[in-house]
Amino acid sequence: MDQFNLLKQFSEETKQKLSTIEFEVESGNGLIVLTMNANKKIKSLKINADLKIVDKEDLEDLMTIALERGLSRAEEISEQELKKTLGNILPGL
Repeated sequence: MDQFNLLKQFSEETKQKLSTIEFEVESGNGLIVLTMNANKKIKSLKINADLKIVDKEDLEDLMTIALERGLSRAEEISEQELKKTLGNILPGL
């Protein structure tokens, strides 16, 4: 298999694996709970009923925090999986 096809296969396998890794992040001590996968796809966004007492700006801040945490965590997982997979293909990396 030539290098291009090997890299293409590696990319597809990594993307598939990342889509199976799901995690949750929260903000506001659980007022906002975001579930994502490591491909940065949002699976669900839950807003706690206690959030009724929060104003619009605070809600926007809590959602932004949850999204930033989720994207950051997805990036961390993606990097870890990439290193793991590349280490198997290119030992000593």
